[in-house]
Amino acid sequence: MMKQLNKHQLDFDRASEYVRDNLDNVNGLSRELLNLLDFKKGYFFTLLPDDANFDRIYEFKAGLVLSQNPTLEHIINGHRSTYTWIPHIDEELSDLILKEVLSRPDLSCIMDKVTGSLPKDKSHPYFADNYTAFYDEEVYFFLTKANISHELILRCLKFSLSFWHSLCVFTTADLSTISKTLSLEKIKEICLATELFMVGAYDGEGYVFWEKKEAPLLKSFFEK
Repeated sequence: MMKQLNKHQLDFDRASEYVRDNLDNVNGLSRELLNLLDFKKGYFFTLLPDDANFDRIYEFKAGLVLSQNPTLEHIINGHRSTYTWIPHIDEELSDLILKEVLSRPDLSCIMDKVTGSLPKDKSHPYFADNYTAFYDEEVYFFLTKANISHELILRCLKFSLSFWHSLCVFTTADLSTISKTLSLEKIKEICLATELFMVGAYDGEGYVFWEKKEAPLLKSFFEK
């Protein structure tokens, strides 16, 4: 069942420390975000459902912030084992991301994939799809109004997530000239035009967001 996600503003210093540590020395996009963005020109928040465990809201490196799924039993050849599916907010978040991108003609989002690198085989599906690009050996996914869908967002969120890092940037930079190759200049342009970014948190259960917010009266991301 889909749950309503609500914004919860985070303490700036505690969230900033986690985000900087998460982005440090990862890839070109992470590096330029740290170099070019002034986090003090925005604020940090997270998205959580009403039944979240808010006592753990600052335990960014741990799980259990969401209501946990029941333990299930599995029997193979008479051997009993138990397992539990880790909860996450990706379904709900994908809907929110889709609405934001479709509502703003100038907005796109970029996700990284730190567990992947430029394939040597040119027949790899990355070279045929319409949402993957490369900076040196690094892999990125580009979602624009032209290709975005709920299913593609979910797929890219899954591809982006590793056990320690995931990054998605929402930018107003012009991405129409990008084919399969990114330049450092384009990455810097993307970062300078960033309106919001999010990093993985809570051991895969959620995310920490930073939103550029200099004018309080302007509409925020994910507002109801």
